[in-house]
Amino acid sequence: MIRVAVFACALLSLVVVPSVADAQDAGKRVEAARSRARFFSKITVKRDYSGEWVVARNRHVTAFIDLMDPRHPRSRGKNSDPNQVHLLVVPNQPREHIAKQMGGRITAADLRAAGIVFLEAKKLARRLGIKDPEIYLNSELRIDVGYLHVHIRGKLSPKKRLPRLVK
Repeated sequence: MIRVAVFACALLSLVVVPSVADAQDAGKRVEAARSRARFFSKITVKRDYSGEWVVARNRHVTAFIDLMDPRHPRSRGKNSDPNQVHLLVVPNQPREHIAKQMGGRITAADLRAAGIVFLEAKKLARRLGIKDPEIYLNSELRIDVGYLHVHIRGKLSPKKRLPRLVK
């Protein structure tokens, strides 16, 4: 019994209680991420594709080339492999992360909505012929943009070209 109590105390000592400064920093990070989300809204909600390489759109999602992909018109990527591709798949209905808002409670409806984005990303990767696609969503702690987005990274067949929707 004593060992259990000591173990429990050791575990509790690992728990970090956020300070007021930590909470303020988190608030600033969330606001900055929300500000950067306007860019995704421009593409998905307003359907303004100017300066973007949108590869697909359906009633659920819009997919476009990430700025880090060298194919993007304003690429900041350093990837020199012409077959490597990095796409973002985002829901057409605004959503900050899995929950409707960052830090919010995640409901069954939220899981369904995020699941649709994942399924659409998987279908798109297959349709585009991306080999061994890595399909993932960053955790809230790692996101820079406050708009749900699923990444697709992988190799594009040398014979395949990415489509480009123009609006």
